[in-house]
Amino acid sequence: MKPLPFTSEANLSSNALKEIDMIVSSHVKPLLNIIEALQTSVNNLSKENSELRGEITKLNKYVNLTKAEEFTKSTDPEELDAKISYSNITKKNSQKTLIVKPKDDKQRSSKTKFDVMNNINPLTDINIGKVRTLRDGGILLKCENSSNFNQIAKDKLAEKYEVREVKSACPKIRISGIPNYIDDKDFLPYLRKQNEFLFDQKSVCNLLKFCPTKKNNSIFQALLEVDLSTYKRAISVGHCLVGLNGCTIYDAVDVTRCFNCNAFGHSSKFCKNSPSCPKCGNNHNLNECKEETVDFKCVNCNNLNIKNKNQNIDVEHAAWDYSKCHAHDLVLSKVKKDLFGLSA
Repeated sequence: MKPLPFTSEANLSSNALKEIDMIVSSHVKPLLNIIEALQTSVNNLSKENSELRGEITKLNKYVNLTKAEEFTKSTDPEELDAKISYSNITKKNSQKTLIVKPKDDKQRSSKTKFDVMNNINPLTDINIGKVRTLRDGGILLKCENSSNFNQIAKDKLAEKYEVREVKSACPKIRISGIPNYIDDKDFLPYLRKQNEFLFDQKSVCNLLKFCPTKKNNSIFQALLEVDLSTYKRAISVGHCLVGLNGCTIYDAVDVTRCFNCNAFGHSSKFCKNSPSCPKCGNNHNLNECKEETVDFKCVNCNNLNIKNKNQNIDVEHAAWDYSKCHAHDLVLSKVKKDLFGLSA
């Protein structure tokens, strides 16, 4: 028997094809419709999501602008700077400065530093930060838990070392031109009341000295210790009103100069160096200088030239003449930077 032609075979299975088509129509097509509907829903949701993102972005911008506006209105520039750097200031202010000094005058600072670090773990809650060597064999260090450090130092270092805390320093200003009818007791109330833009109720103002000026005994001057913000405002303005007088404000941040060796950073009370003359630079005290017409020679600027291999720094002035003293300017600049973060 000959096989049937392909077309005839296909015709014979038409009933089967119809059944398959019916099955597809009844089961698959509804699924396709469902998928199409789901796709439409996804597209709609995506569009709505995009619109919501846009609205959220607009709201965030509005909230940020509103916060910024309220923050600016409620905060003056100095408070703004203070808030921005609050964490740094808090951390800095929490640190205490300590000096560890050996009882042996001949001991080197390297030995002191080794003994301290060998007995005190820097990774403990003492949190030792900056460590600086001193000329007398001691070290200066900063830590966040001075009480713990002092206790450990007392237990382990007291036999060979002395430990003391350095009090936090505040910048100083000098106000000159105060009328003689205002005394030292009334001065600060006058100063605050008449100059609230400079010395408000939050300002730290400690009167250190109140005396007549050298040129006029009827005009007085005052030396004040103030906080850093007040110092910056006062120096920037440069004048204030006290009574009926306009007074001048001067920068009074300075460094100690030894009257024995004339070096900066210590007083003659603690000086162990040989004497030097602030006038001629030779190895004798000022009261022993017999040269009335001697040429001035600043021992500090001369030492700078020696240390820096002759940089031709001017030495033809007395050690007390700070208007010409380059060595004084360098030390003052370092002190202002280290203590107050200021430039000289």
